[in-house]
Amino acid sequence: MSINNFDASKVSFQLFDMKGKLLQSVRITGNQTNISMRNFVPATYFIKVIQSQEEIKTFKIVKN
Repeated sequence: MSINNFDASKVSFQLFDMKGKLLQSVRITGNQTNISMRNFVPATYFIKVIQSQEEIKTFKIVKN
């Protein structure tokens, strides 16, 4: 994931499953962040990017 035009010190992401269960919450420390999904089963997931407790964007990820 790559983020531009944001203060990276205040940005985090949250990874959710299709049922809305929070699986990960990670503070982003730079313009690019790798999200390891190796331990998750094939399914659809959602990533919410949050800056200062405000949702910036939501991404849908389909893991095969």
